[in-house]
Amino acid sequence: MKSGMKSIIIFGFLAVVIAMTIVVAFPTNCSIARMEGFQDKVTQPFATKCPSGTRTVIDSQGNTSCCNGQVTGSKCDGTLVCTFSSSLASKVPICTVPKHQMKLVETNMCAESSSARGSSVRIQPCTFQNSAQSFTLNPNRTITSKQTGMCVDAAGGSMKPGTPIILWSCHGGANQKWVQLGNQIASGIDITKCITRKGNSMQIEQCSSKQNPNQEWELTR
Repeated sequence: MKSGMKSIIIFGFLAVVIAMTIVVAFPTNCSIARMEGFQDKVTQPFATKCPSGTRTVIDSQGNTSCCNGQVTGSKCDGTLVCTFSSSLASKVPICTVPKHQMKLVETNMCAESSSARGSSVRIQPCTFQNSAQSFTLNPNRTITSKQTGMCVDAAGGSMKPGTPIILWSCHGGANQKWVQLGNQIASGIDITKCITRKGNSMQIEQCSSKQNPNQEWELTR
C-alpha cells in the first residue's frame, strides 16, 4: 500500500477516535452540570411551598401557582403571585414581590394599619397585596398608610422611650417626619430615636449603634 494511502487511513482513524472521545466525554460532564443545576434549584426552600396568605393551585399540566384570593378547583379567583413550572429546569418560582411594605429585614413580619385614628401600628405576618400593610415613604418624609391615608405618628410628639407609634391624620408636624438611616427609621424630631418593634406593636426607642433586628426595616418609596 502506498505511504500516502496509509497516512490517509491513519489520519481518518485518529479523527474517528477523537470525535468519539468528545461525544462520550462532553455529554457526561454536561449532564452532571445540568443535574447539579437542577438540584441547586429544587432544593431552594421557597420552591416547595407558597408564601403565607396565599393558596396553592395545581393546573392540569401539573404546574403549581400561588393564588392571592379564592380557589375554585384549579382556578384562581384573584392574583397569581408565584408560579412553579412542572419542569425540573424551572423549579425556581417567578413571584410578584409586594411593594411598599414596611417589613422587618430578618423576619416575615410587617407593619399593619387599622382604620381607627389613634390606633397603634401593629406587627403582623406579611401577606401579599394587603392594603393594610402598604405604606409609602413620601418626599416630605412622612410615612402614609395606603388603607387609611393617615400618617405614621409618634403619639403626642413625645420622644420618650416606649412612646407608641400610631396612625393619625396628617398635619405636617415633626412627630410625623421620619428619616431613613440605613435600615433604621429615625424620628425627624430626634434622629437618635428610632421606630422599634415591641411585641406586636411599634414604639420609640433609642437607636441602637449595633445591629438590632427590631430596628431593621425595609421600606421602599
